[in-house]
Amino acid sequence: LGLTVRERPTLLWFLSAPTTARIEIALVDPRRVEPLLDVAIEGAPAGIHAVRLDDRALRLEPGVAYEWSVAIVIDPVQRSRDVVTAGAVMHVDAPPGVREPLAAGDAGKRIDALAAAGIWYDALALLTEAIALRPGDTALRAQRAALLEQAGLVQ
Repeated sequence: LGLTVRERPTLLWFLSAPTTARIEIALVDPRRVEPLLDVAIEGAPAGIHAVRLDDRALRLEPGVAYEWSVAIVIDPVQRSRDVVTAGAVMHVDAPPGVREPLAAGDAGKRIDALAAAGIWYDALALLTEAIALRPGDTALRAQRAALLEQAGLVQ
């Protein structure tokens, strides 16, 4: 279970190799039958990809452990062959030590405060956004790699 202080967090997933297969991303509220989000894309390049809930008309309620998944559909007829990964995310209030840095304009301080407080989804999303703005910044890439390693996710 990863934490976010955002009602509409960014969900990040990693694809180790490019694929032309269909990719399905779902977000599920455990209290409901139908997914809150069900998106399909046709293929993607290798790398880290984002599903920005800012772009969607939904909000995560505090205290609910939402499940989300990414499935690569290898054979649409034999869905048991799908390659699937899943995670969980919960919206929480920002801890006291995080509120001040979040209000500040310094992205580095926000990332550090979020990571130190275990607000992993938001720290990783901010790092990924910073890398997109400065793709050649090896320090940012090293920081993201360290954060992924701390969470037990090797890129």
